Amino acid sequence: AYAGDDGGNLWRFDLLGATSASWGVSYNQPLFTAPANQPIYVAPAWVPHPGDGKALPDGCVNNRTAQDLANNDYAQQCGAMVIFGTGALLDADDKLNTNMQTIYGIWDKTPIGLPITPAFVAVSKTTNLLKQTIDTVATTGSGLSADKTFFKVSSNAIDWNTQRGWYLDLSKLPNSTGERVIGDVFNLGSNVFVSSV
Repeated sequence: AYAGDDGGNLWRFDLLGATSASWGVSYNQPLFTAPANQPIYVAPAWVPHPGDGKALPDGCVNNRTAQDLANNDYAQQCGAMVIFGTGALLDADDKLNTNMQTIYGIWDKTPIGLPITPAFVAVSKTTNLLKQTIDTVATTGSGLSADKTFFKVSSNAIDWNTQRGWYLDLSKLPNSTGERVIGDVFNLGSNVFVSSV
């Protein structure tokens, strides 16, 4: 399970044990901490790692072997992408906060459903995540969407050998100061939907 806190920490919880006494925080520290204490008040969503076109190693989802672990063979394909946004709007003071908020996709390398985890390596926004951007040139819709305005988001290709995910800073469009994510992220098939206000 994944959850955030108002200090910008993304936590992973190991719930594989037969009793709650064996449950606990994975890695004994946050999976990721957003810079400038961007609060995470929404429930994150996750999807299996999308892969990079290479064949899945044996035991990626199950039947993990000691040799796979020794060779670090799961590094390219296993694990989950955890998607979440930052920001809060709980009281009047929050409305005055116009700090930059961000949508993140963080790669948790632990194979889904397995208790064995790779060695923890801290994830940094500035050094380990690929920046995506919003094109500030608007496109007017057509047909049924003729009364709507659309903005494109970049699709910069990620290098899974060196990067642990991506981020998209908000408040980059005209009149969007104070943009934040305050609604839960949700899955629909292999897609993840994030809405901001």
